[in-house]
Amino acid sequence: MCKIIVTGAKGQLGTELVKMIKSGQSELGQLDDFYKNVQVIAADLSDLDICDAQSVYEFIKNARPYAVVNCAAMTDVDGCETNSAQAFKINALGPRNLAVACENFGAKLVQLSMFLMAAKNLHMLKRILWLREVCMEPVKISVSNMSKIFQISGLFSGLRGFMDMKAIILSKP
Repeated sequence: MCKIIVTGAKGQLGTELVKMIKSGQSELGQLDDFYKNVQVIAADLSDLDICDAQSVYEFIKNARPYAVVNCAAMTDVDGCETNSAQAFKINALGPRNLAVACENFGAKLVQLSMFLMAAKNLHMLKRILWLREVCMEPVKISVSNMSKIFQISGLFSGLRGFMDMKAIILSKP
């Protein structure tokens, strides 16, 4: 059976993604037959701290997943501004740890990069764009051709929204 780990499984995107894979349905319709035989491993902070490289390595080694979809992130823009060290740890080093472990064990990694979330003015927009580049650089360095980075500017769950991210993330491998 094919395994897919979803990190941040109790967050907004993670919750929707796990539900979608298990049900075989998205707002856009039925998922590809590939996902009928997928075992979802829903991992949240209590199960896996993506900031701890050794824990990530062991978790991936034990699970031996086909793919990891990283939905774990610090998304509060103001919180990221006031606690940039923590934001860097969660949003850059955590994904890097996942990328390295996935590469070691031949798993695919899907990494979401959220930017332009709440630019209140031009200064904040420039700061967000700069932070995006700084935070994503360790991930870009460590990803192989087995990994994908999706840069998105909005996230919606349920029936409303201009983009169904779930369909994009789980498009046929």
